[in-house]
This record gives sequence, structure tokens and C-alpha cells, in this order.
Amino acid sequence: MPTRSILSVPKPCHENWQTMTLAAQGRHCAACDKVVVDFTRMTDAEVLAYLGQSAGKSCGRFRAEQLDRPLVVPAADVTWRRRWVALAALLGLGATAASTQGQAQQPPRPVRVPQTITLGMVAAQPPAVPLPTLMPPLVVRGVVVDSTTHEPLPGVTVIVADTKIGISTDAQGKFELSLPETYRQSTSIKLLISYIGYEGQQLQLNPHTTIKQTIELAASTRMLGEMVIVGGYQTSCWYTPRGLWHRLTRPFRQF
Repeated sequence: MPTRSILSVPKPCHENWQTMTLAAQGRHCAACDKVVVDFTRMTDAEVLAYLGQSAGKSCGRFRAEQLDRPLVVPAADVTWRRRWVALAALLGLGATAASTQGQAQQPPRPVRVPQTITLGMVAAQPPAVPLPTLMPPLVVRGVVVDSTTHEPLPGVTVIVADTKIGISTDAQGKFELSLPETYRQSTSIKLLISYIGYEGQQLQLNPHTTIKQTIELAASTRMLGEMVIVGGYQTSCWYTPRGLWHRLTRPFRQF
């Protein structure tokens, strides 16, 4: 079955038809600088014929019953009554045929009904515009553990080299370092990982990676602590048990 056209006015116009300037096919709207075609007196066939000849969109004035329904084009009006009238004329029954033809062609009495007039642009349904794809945030995730015990290390500093962009690990040794959009085009960044009592480490990675990094820190071999220098001077005791005995027995010694 052929597809029937349907007229619709997605955004009705609120301009006043009576204040528009008369034009050949309707009236000229100064607001949109277009000719608003008067379709209210056209049949469905005339509307389709006009829209088929016009290029692009058409702004028009429509009756409410013309919109949002399939436009119907009547078939050729060849009925058995017309054929019977032609046959009667050939047989000499002109008077009867004329009477019958007059009764058949007598138009029905028009019924006045209130009409709702709509102004607006006739347009096809616009194609759906795809929503822009949201880029995922740049986040480097990882966990820092002891290289010997593999226990998580909390409070480890993770910072991007030569910047102030950094974060510390949580109680489970995990971190999520968010990078600004300036790193969107970067393919490599350097992370500096440092912790008191452990050897520092540098990590080169792609900021777009989604792999969770596992970083192992080795304990430092250098002694850490407070060095105290004890200073003073050495003195000898003024006596010793042996020296005291030597002094007491000196008078009784024979020279």
C-alpha cells in the first residue's frame, strides 16, 4: 500500500494573520520574511500538488482538520450513475437522464462548523542529533606495598614529576590520582613515589591506562635516626688503690 503524507506543524507561529501584507499566494510575514501560503481553501490533492512543486520548507495557514492526519486524494469520479445517464441519453431518455443527473449532482447543503486556524512552518521530522560522547576522566590507580612483606603502605606520596599534582595512599595502600585535561593528549607521564624509610621510585606510564598499578618499595639500607655527639675531656682520678698503698709505705722503705 502506498504511504500517505501527513501534515504537521511542530512549532506553530503566533503572528497575527490579519496584520500581514497581502501576497500572491497568501500573506507576507515581516517577522520571518516569508510568504505564508493560505492552505485553508485547498483540498488535500491541491495541498500535495503545491508541496510537491515547492522546494524546501513551506510556511502556511492551515485548518485544524488538515493537520496530523493522512492526506486523501479521491479517485476518479466514474460511478454507475454517470454511466447510466450516458446510456439513457443514447436511448432518447434525455429528460429523465437530465433529471436524474440533476438529482445526482445536487451538492449537499453546507454545514457551518467553527474552524481553528494554525500558522506555522511545515517541516519534516528533524533527524535525531547524537549526544556528544563524554570522555572518561584521566585517573591513574594503583597500590603501594612493601617489597618484602607485600603489606600495603599507607601515607605514601605519589606525585607527577615537575608538578604539584599528587596524592597519598590510603590505609590499604591504594591511590587514585586524577589528572587534568591538559594531559589528554599525553602518552607518557612520570610518577615519583616516596615514603620515609624506603627507597624512592620513579614510574613511567601512559595516563590513559586503566590497569591498576602495583608498586613495590624496598626498605632503605641507610640508618635513620638522631645522631648525638657526646663531647668532653678525659681526666684521671687523683688516686688509685695501688697508688695510695705506695704512698703510705714510702717512709718505711729502705733506700
